[in-house]
Amino acid sequence: MRKIVQIVAGAAVLVVVASVVIPQAFALGFRNPDQDARATGQGEAFVAQADDASAIYYNPAGLSQLRGTEITSGGMISFPNSRLQGAGDGAVMNTMSFLPHFYVSTDLGAPQSPWRFGLGFNVPFGNAADFSKNGPFRYIATETSLSVFNIQPTVSYQVNDQLSLGAGLNVYYGQTELNNRVPVVPGTPSFDGRFHFDGDGTGLGGTAGLMWKITPQFTFGVVYRSPFRINFEGDAVLKTPFGNDGPHPANSSIQFPQSAAGGLAF
Repeated sequence: MRKIVQIVAGAAVLVVVASVVIPQAFALGFRNPDQDARATGQGEAFVAQADDASAIYYNPAGLSQLRGTEITSGGMISFPNSRLQGAGDGAVMNTMSFLPHFYVSTDLGAPQSPWRFGLGFNVPFGNAADFSKNGPFRYIATETSLSVFNIQPTVSYQVNDQLSLGAGLNVYYGQTELNNRVPVVPGTPSFDGRFHFDGDGTGLGGTAGLMWKITPQFTFGVVYRSPFRINFEGDAVLKTPFGNDGPHPANSSIQFPQSAAGGLAF
């Protein structure tokens, strides 16, 4: 039985990923691209403008445009609604999630200095799903969640009137939880076991940006975010009508992808 728990736990986080993709739209998966209301309103093309504190996320080089101390914060509410037609109420999912963000930038009281500093917090990856415990997805997931929090100290340097550079250190903290049913006696749902895994972990990455004012009217911006890995460590337990196995130490890891974006502002 313990071997079963370890095998299931090893795949737990991957199942979380699969389950949160279900209500989301295809390629983005469980990435949360909307990290500032103003930037979202510009279709994420803010990478080429980046003239408020959210530049910490969208393009660190843009901080060089700011004076004094600036703070901006907000959040996004995700309310996916999905259902599998013909599968009954157990295939309906409409879990709400709140994704906050917070950014602060400063010139440390030296507006003529080419240096700017910032600190950001957001949730760039994650989502949640909640399906019926007796529904058609019960052997995949019933309740799942995945949250990746990003704390990003950032610095920007203005090389000259046309060129600015920026970089940030991404400190990621991830949490995940998985609940699903396990068919202990095939064909007999009343004997299903209940599997539970929860774990957390940390990861490191980096963000780099460039902003080039080609003319007073045209600005080019580019940002790059490095890949990173989080190893989720925690406990797994399998509860069945015949007894419980666990909790046992378990872990699984996710490799998060790199990303890059560029834009031209007029």
